[in-house]
Amino acid sequence: MAVLSFGATWCTSCTSELKSLENLQAKFPKDLVVYFVAMDGRGKEDVKRTSRNTQYIRTLLDPKMAVARENGIRWLPVTLVVNRKGVDRGPGESAHANGTARKRSSSSSR
Repeated sequence: MAVLSFGATWCTSCTSELKSLENLQAKFPKDLVVYFVAMDGRGKEDVKRTSRNTQYIRTLLDPKMAVARENGIRWLPVTLVVNRKGVDRGPGESAHANGTARKRSSSSSR
């Protein structure tokens, strides 16, 4: 299973979510791959600085937000979960550092 966390280094909610996803990745290292899809226009160096704080999460750069647009991402953070068959299981909820989930309103869903 893959988790794609769309966010930016300047977004405190995004970086807080990474801590929860880091714990999830560490708990299921063989069953899960977590990616932080950084939509930063600030550049690769800012993203690298944030990525150093995450041992298990892989980072992908999307500065022009092409991947985000392709997936209908219109807010930050958004987390998509994709199973082995490629079935999208998000962006209905976003994980938070306290372990809870926040339900997205249907008006902002794609």
